[in-house]
Amino acid sequence: MSFPSPHDFPLFSNIKKMKFEELVKEAEKIRKIKSKNDKIKALANILKQLRREEIRPCISFLLGHFPPLNIGIGSLKKVKPYQRSLSEQKPTAEELYTELIEISKRSDYSKRKRMLEAILSKLSDNERKFFISSLLREVRIGVDEGLMLEAICRATGAYNEVRRAYMFSDIIEVAELALSDPKKLIKKDISPLSPVRPMLAVDGSLDEVLKRKVALEYKYDGMRVQVHKKGDKIRIFSRRLKDISEFFPEIVEMASKFNGDFILEGEIIAFKGAPLPFQFLMRRFRRSHEKHKFYEEIPVRIFFFDVLYFNRSIINESYEKRWKVLEKIVEKDNLAKRIIPTTMDEAREFLQRAIEEGYEGVMAKDLKSKYNPGKRDRAWFKIKPYITLDLVIIAAEWGHGRREGWLSNYHLAARDRTGYTMVGKTFKGLTDEEFEYLTKKLLSLKIKEKGNVVYVNPKIVVEVAFNEIQKSKQYSSGFALRFARIIRIREDKSAEEADTLEKVKEIYLKKYRGEIHGDAS
Repeated sequence: MSFPSPHDFPLFSNIKKMKFEELVKEAEKIRKIKSKNDKIKALANILKQLRREEIRPCISFLLGHFPPLNIGIGSLKKVKPYQRSLSEQKPTAEELYTELIEISKRSDYSKRKRMLEAILSKLSDNERKFFISSLLREVRIGVDEGLMLEAICRATGAYNEVRRAYMFSDIIEVAELALSDPKKLIKKDISPLSPVRPMLAVDGSLDEVLKRKVALEYKYDGMRVQVHKKGDKIRIFSRRLKDISEFFPEIVEMASKFNGDFILEGEIIAFKGAPLPFQFLMRRFRRSHEKHKFYEEIPVRIFFFDVLYFNRSIINESYEKRWKVLEKIVEKDNLAKRIIPTTMDEAREFLQRAIEEGYEGVMAKDLKSKYNPGKRDRAWFKIKPYITLDLVIIAAEWGHGRREGWLSNYHLAARDRTGYTMVGKTFKGLTDEEFEYLTKKLLSLKIKEKGNVVYVNPKIVVEVAFNEIQKSKQYSSGFALRFARIIRIREDKSAEEADTLEKVKEIYLKKYRGEIHGDAS
């Protein structure tokens, strides 16, 4: 394709820089637009107005992508806005972004707070509300990364190149490349220290997967991560591409002893003689100020299951070849347990052993499969002894009896084209500690309260097991989960990664046709 020249964009002209006031007004216009396509068009128009140096600040504000400032933002809402004179210079989005980055680097809490108060005092009431909502990642204008990606595609016309680059980069880096020099998108490729969007699996059964040559691996109940090494630099990234290296110093130390530059994929689990529930692992993130206690109180293990890069990209090599490379890098004790079954009995025995040892089930992987970043490919399958969905909590009810004082009956929703559609409710599956934790989280996301129901911003994802899906007029989705119970809080997943209403329908139809058996996921 022919790429637009950088000079086709206003960001290289002599237009004025985007004032923060203007960005807030544009965001409000986008919020009022109902059509997804019209939102994309409006966003694309904004992007085309930006200079290169404004791309990161403006997209960060629109998506709420900022490093944590560790300041009680809520207490700052009372800061009175400054009354600007007509002649006074209004701050640009770039200037405010630069100040925020400076604040994030300061170690002194009181200094950070004073600097943030100084920014807020310069903003009008509307500007301040948008600014704070962005810091809290609560920008409610109907724009997520997926929509922003489509806007970048539209603004540049480089649809395929933008989408491919997004598999190896964060959304802001893609925007900077695409809007300033689209030709560089072609050169963008997998490299250590730049997180890669993980390849995804589909649900399956042993009957289905054994029709081809596959390997079976234990499916660990933990956090999927990438471990990157380049020279003496080591980084650990979550499936949401966040740098979480500081929370797993023992894994950083382990990786430092491996040879070569690499990108490895694995699963971190809490482990104390036997696997511990996923919630134990999450405590590392909730108690980041007590890192010195990590080793004793929340010990972890990592099991590696793939390698994407070893001194060069190998994602186009077969899974079978990649595994052989992985065996040369990692000691056997840190590899995922794995077999290549030759009979159904052997496969069933392996699945049963995984469950008896406290794991979720197994993964089945086609030996010939390439690694497709960010794609849900029918080359990898999840096989578990029960059906699960990752759903979003959109509301919760105050409990009674033992659960009094906690939000504990959760309204569960699947993603659809317009937002989230309810498919069930449950209060089962969680511990008292988790009820207390979710109550605090949900109250921080509260939109409104009606009777004993608190409606919340859809941010929290939970993994829900259930016996079956039934047709139902009780919920707007037309479906209801039967005997739903929460297995775990999916803090490693965003609401954008929750399962869709389409998947709910697929599970219902498979069950109706008798295609889901005891070993299905």
